[in-house]
Amino acid sequence: MPNCFIDYYKTSGKHQLQAILFDVDGTIASGKRPLPNAAELIDLLKKDKFPFFLLTNDSCNSPEIKSKRLRDIGIQIQPEDIVSCAHTLKNFIREKGWQNLNFFVNGSLGKPSYADLAEINWSDNPEHIRTADAIIFGEGEYEWKFRLETIFNTLIAKPHVPCIVPNPDSYWPLSDGKGELGIGAGAQARFIFQLLREKGIEPTVFYLGKPYPTIYNYTAKILEKLIGPSLDIGKIAMVGDSLGSDIKGGNAVGMHTILVLSGITAKNQLENITPEMSPKQVFDSL
Repeated sequence: MPNCFIDYYKTSGKHQLQAILFDVDGTIASGKRPLPNAAELIDLLKKDKFPFFLLTNDSCNSPEIKSKRLRDIGIQIQPEDIVSCAHTLKNFIREKGWQNLNFFVNGSLGKPSYADLAEINWSDNPEHIRTADAIIFGEGEYEWKFRLETIFNTLIAKPHVPCIVPNPDSYWPLSDGKGELGIGAGAQARFIFQLLREKGIEPTVFYLGKPYPTIYNYTAKILEKLIGPSLDIGKIAMVGDSLGSDIKGGNAVGMHTILVLSGITAKNQLENITPEMSPKQVFDSL
């Protein structure tokens, strides 16, 4: 018998936990295929009115697009059920007092753009790189060479310019059916940062998505509005398939971390992991 998260939720999880956060790829779905028990579990959570969100490092697809893709494979997710790393932009920028800065967005932050949702002055025109007050590393397809070289040289001249990376992921699965990988926004940004460090320049960098705290703290504030001051962060479950992203990030903010072995992590990888990446519970799948 598979060891499934849904059985834990039905028997004791819904009494022990106050809310659940799910990773998407490798946890809820794999490409265009729903993973075992995902649709049934989401239906059950909605029936129970149990608080949950899907946390994603995808800053290039709007919640409307991402939720429709999940509904198309039978998982009844609505846009309001999704929290993207790019949702955090507005609060992050206001906390920094950067509302009046001019931002250059390298690549895309989706349609509609998360930059518009953040209510900032922004441009994705590479002619504006050198005059930007801050740089946001987006995703999607664009002409890399000119933009990355211009960003590199701009940061050499102005190393104080802050760089915001909503999606820290190094790579992501292409939807070509071949199992190949695309180079992520996080890897593109770190390539520039490594070059700067080789020149003795330390860039000013802010990561917003998993495993960094910003997305977790942002979601916890939403949950506190739903649940009230009785919310205990240790009773928020972070359920995902990645030790280095979902589990490490959840542990860092004190959440109850749950690993599912339906994605990129195999059971033998649990043998020699560090405490920061050790899940509180492990299930074969949802």
